[in-house]
Amino acid sequence: VTTFFQCALWVSYALVTPDRLCPFVTNVMGVCLELLWCAVYFYFCTCKAKLFVKMGIAAGLWLALTFLDLRFVAHWALKPLEVGETLETEGLGLAAVVANIVAYASPLAVFRQVIRTRSVDSMPLGLSVATLVNSAIWFTYGFIKHDPWILSPNSCGIALGLIQVALYAVYCGGSRSIRAAPCTSADAGLLACGGASAREVAAVPREAA
Repeated sequence: VTTFFQCALWVSYALVTPDRLCPFVTNVMGVCLELLWCAVYFYFCTCKAKLFVKMGIAAGLWLALTFLDLRFVAHWALKPLEVGETLETEGLGLAAVVANIVAYASPLAVFRQVIRTRSVDSMPLGLSVATLVNSAIWFTYGFIKHDPWILSPNSCGIALGLIQVALYAVYCGGSRSIRAAPCTSADAGLLACGGASAREVAAVPREAA
């Protein structure tokens, strides 16, 4: 739902900003993929009403921000940041950047967990590298286009991607040692080493054992 909201804001931004075909096409595809994913999730989930409300809020907020930008921000007595752009660009650009930075803050909880547990099991390396590469590509695009609204969130993405890769390099050995550690607690339930608990073993009939 959050990704749908972000992509929708960037679609509006690309529509009101001259020469932004790449962000437009990319984020239209993002909106379509997120709608497809939400439809699949909606089909299988048990809390359909909750998802429906969240999607309604996201779509309503996107349409409201777009309307306010076109109806009111466009008439402010201010100059755009870049020559050739309009105030609609600045308003939607600011909204999209705020949404992106809030979304980029979500890995901070993962960072804390990795440092606390000294394990990178909750932070896949492939996703971290993809975040870094994606942010670097869009940062380069924003630099070429002299677009501060594309540069800003992707500079944060590059920094967070580098932190993720660095944490993986520091703590990747911890995951193997944790998996190889002996089981010491009889009441742990699902143990980190993958064995059954003593309670589960005790529940197995003697004949089956």
